[in-house]
Amino acid sequence: MLLSNRKSGKTTLKLYWWFFLFLVRVALSSLLFYLHILQAGEAISAFQKAYYND
Repeated sequence: MLLSNRKSGKTTLKLYWWFFLFLVRVALSSLLFYLHILQAGEAISAFQKAYYND
């Protein structure tokens, strides 16, 4: 009985770990996507400034 309890605890810990890794991956990808959008917006605004000022 103790062994089975320990095993179930390990599996739940594993599930939590996979869930944590998944959340970290999602957060990193969304952050990179947001930074990419910000960079593209800055490039577009700089291009528009240069285009309309000339």
